[in-house]
Amino acid sequence: METKTKFGLGSVAKHAPKWLVPAFAGSIIVLGVASFLITGDPSLSDELKVRVNHYITGIGMLISGLAPLFGVDLKVKK
Repeated sequence: METKTKFGLGSVAKHAPKWLVPAFAGSIIVLGVASFLITGDPSLSDELKVRVNHYITGIGMLISGLAPLFGVDLKVKK
């Protein structure tokens, strides 16, 4: 059975397709690793590091904000 991906405020309380949750979580992890690598690179200027990390943070915020509209809950469940 195929689950269709829906977008919007109506999807906030619904379950997301199984493939979508790892996609959002994986993208957040990749952004974190990229930020870590850029921050630790001594060949980059401090100005460039701040600028790139600023953009990476903005993309992470966008992904975290869009996830609930697809029905994805990125919170850690205990």
